[in-house]
Amino acid sequence: EREAVFTAADLEREAGHKAAGTATHGDVVAAIARAERRQALIVRAAPRMAQGIMGYTTREAVTTEQAMLATEAEGREAGKAIVGQVRAEAAIASAQLRSAHAWTEGQKQATRQLLLSTSAVTGLQGHAGTAKTTTVLKTIADTARAQKMTVRALAPTATAADVLGYATRTEPET
Repeated sequence: EREAVFTAADLEREAGHKAAGTATHGDVVAAIARAERRQALIVRAAPRMAQGIMGYTTREAVTTEQAMLATEAEGREAGKAIVGQVRAEAAIASAQLRSAHAWTEGQKQATRQLLLSTSAVTGLQGHAGTAKTTTVLKTIADTARAQKMTVRALAPTATAADVLGYATRTEPET
């Protein structure tokens, strides 16, 4: 599983490739319907869902996400801030100078909050393409490493973990 949520069409296409010569398209569609009935596949908002395209996730992906959220909850207020207010502002200013684009107020606010957080585990959520990884998380990782802290890149999918690991110069983990 490379993506946490995928379209029904992508699933049919991938399953068709895997079953090439051993199953018909009808067999693939029937197998997907059986998996949905036994809740091995769970209907979810998929990419392009607004256009009426059905999507799925797996029970395993939901379980992984729930475990990650539980880990985050256990780590709330269980650590110390990466840096204080002055160093947080300096880290943001320095990162902005090195950036190829202007940072939004939201990116600055998220970076500030994460640098000042006393949670041992934190999560960041936002829309795709808003530079969470290449601005906010890269700055967090660089600042934490400068403070001799261990940085780990955790994500629910292999694709997301690879992107996160590359941006933060850490080993990706799912």
